[in-house]
Amino acid sequence: MEVADANNNGYVDRGWGTFITYNGATRELSHQAPHPISDSTTESQAIGVFKGTDSRSYLMAGAHRLANAASSTCQASYGQADAAHNTANMFKTRRIWN
Repeated sequence: MEVADANNNGYVDRGWGTFITYNGATRELSHQAPHPISDSTTESQAIGVFKGTDSRSYLMAGAHRLANAASSTCQASYGQADAAHNTANMFKTRRIWN
């Protein structure tokens, strides 16, 4: 979990978010919340499912989807801070189609 606030402005420095792993998991599942606060209660829902299903990991974005105006690297119609629509963050997954 990112906690660094070098300039003491009350905000984390990079906005990476929180990643939790559970080594005792019985399921190789990961639950994510790419739009915490913006999509009301999704962060609580995802952590609840993570804890309730004995899953491997939980990932929550650290920045609001509208935190900056720059275009995303994935879809230009979305902002760079929108974790679900940007390939340059921890939410990026590789999909293999058969």
